Parts: sequence; C-alpha cells; structure tokens
Amino acid sequence: MTPRVVKAPEPKTPGRDGPSRTRGAVRSRPEAPAASRGPAHHDESPRWWRDVLRRRLLAMADITAAGFAVVVSTSIVELPWALAPLPLWILFAKLLGLYDRDHRSIRHLTFDELPAIVAWAVVGTAALALLLPLTPADPLSTGAYLMVAVTAVVAAFALRAGARDCGAA
Repeated sequence: MTPRVVKAPEPKTPGRDGPSRTRGAVRSRPEAPAASRGPAHHDESPRWWRDVLRRRLLAMADITAAGFAVVVSTSIVELPWALAPLPLWILFAKLLGLYDRDHRSIRHLTFDELPAIVAWAVVGTAALALLLPLTPADPLSTGAYLMVAVTAVVAAFALRAGARDCGAA
C-alpha cells in the first residue's frame, strides 16, 4: 500500500547546500498510518466489520437455538417438516429488532433483550404451529409447542450471550 502524500508549506529558511528556499514552496512528507493518527482520525472500517460480525454471530445463535428447540421437541418423523420453516425464525428476529439494538446503547446485555427473545420464541412457535398442519407431518401437541418456545428462549439467551462475548473479543 502506497502512503498518501500530504503537501505542507515550508517557511523560508537558509539552506546549507545553497540559496534559501522561497516561501510557499512545498515539500512532500508521508502521512502517518491510521493507527498512529490518534482518536480524532480513527478509521471506521474495523468498527463496521465488528458490527457485521456481531450481527452474523447473533443470527447464527438464533438459528441454532431455534433448530435445537425444534429437534428436542419433535419426533424423527416430523423433524424434516418442522425444520423447514427455520429461516422464518431469522426473519422474525429481524422484524423484532434483535439485530439492530446493539449500536444504539453504550453497554448492551443479553438480559436487556429477554422480552424480545421471549416474543421471538412465541412468534416462531406460533408460525410452526400454523405451518406444520399444512405439511404431511402430524401437528405437535400443545406441550410440545410449549417445549419448543421454552427451549428456544433458554437456548437463544445462552447462545446470544456467548455470541456477543465471542464478538467482543
């Protein structure tokens, strides 16, 4: 990478090698790298990538939590049909704002998101309850749907905390 050159005016000074330089002459000097420029000139690129990484880790945590909840709560016969609407869980998390809240607060904890995580699990379970009877699989019992919701909340809480901790490091 070639360093940028900044033109700085140089005052009139007598030189050892000959006549003095004229006022207003410019001399080239390389600009300091972004890391040494201080906080006033920080580069936004690493922060932007850190936000993207955090959102992707949270989405991976959500899809894993929803998949785990479905796998634990359904039988092997209904499992492929119950896993089919899994991408909708990510859509529900996005619509509930679970990926867009971290940049708005100084210190963000997963505990602050608990109401939204519960709403996400309820909406995802309701979508599963509405879509599963439309498939060849048998619908789940009420207890199984309750188990999906509770398992999704607990798993999402733990995995999102881990993802946020992993993304901060």
